Amino acid sequence: MCVCATSAAGFFSTSNALATDLSLDCPRLTGEEAAELEARVLLTLRSVDPPPVAVTLVCDEYQAWVLWQTPDEHRIPVEEFDGIVEGSIDAIDMYLATGPRVKLSVAESQRELAHHESYELSPFDTSPVRDARRPRRRKEEAPRAGGFGISTTGEIFPEPDALVIGPRLDIALHIAHGFSAVTMESFRAAAGASPKFSLFDVQLGVAWGAPYSNQSVFGVVAMGGFEWLTLDEFVGDYTATWDVGVRLGGSVGPATLWFGTDYRYRAAALVIEPNVRSNRGSFVVSLGGFLTAPGRPQKKLTAANHPRP
Repeated sequence: MCVCATSAAGFFSTSNALATDLSLDCPRLTGEEAAELEARVLLTLRSVDPPPVAVTLVCDEYQAWVLWQTPDEHRIPVEEFDGIVEGSIDAIDMYLATGPRVKLSVAESQRELAHHESYELSPFDTSPVRDARRPRRRKEEAPRAGGFGISTTGEIFPEPDALVIGPRLDIALHIAHGFSAVTMESFRAAAGASPKFSLFDVQLGVAWGAPYSNQSVFGVVAMGGFEWLTLDEFVGDYTATWDVGVRLGGSVGPATLWFGTDYRYRAAALVIEPNVRSNRGSFVVSLGGFLTAPGRPQKKLTAANHPRP
């Protein structure tokens, strides 16, 4: 069911408390939407002092606006990103928070509506009248933070002289303002070394920026955990570890490609006699990808979060 100025259901109501005439002249509204909008507008008007003489929502095929009469008539454009009901309430809240936008007489409003289809806008026109061919402003993308990623990580062992390399898994939980709680696991094996040995480590820490958040191309991380060295799956050694590192990342859609290096300090060197030994301090290099999770939409400016002048 559509709503218009001549509908039998009526689009004119009077608030006894505020003595404000509220009318809806919008064919694109359904009956349910009209009832919701009327109730929400009247609720908003309870806090307005002095109340307006009349409030009218007007729309055509392409745009909508609110006519606010106090007794001068103010025309408030409606952005319909979240629908005409939410857009109308947001427009009224914005008007109450920041003051009048555009003042038009009734005759001027009627002339603009009558000639809307032939109205041409230049790229620099800031008029609230929107031509059908004029693209709407896009919403700003919400920041992305937290998620998971897989990378390749490696370091050089001194004894035997070998590259120890393997996969690494990072999982991050966004905290706030680009900060994330991060957990990391990796498994690395000696490439071309004899005897064959491998490393497994688990760490937990805090990070800021890339790749765990797309708000920055730079990131830093601090973590601590444990590392195990095994030889032929039977003989082993372990120690506590602490890492501090830097990251560089670039977003590709929801993913971030990143490169990083960490300085790892071990509580004690990992040793398996007679010829496997790690450095107590070493650099660990990683290269991989991280899939960031969608962030929360940005809060709109309304009368609730913007103080009235």
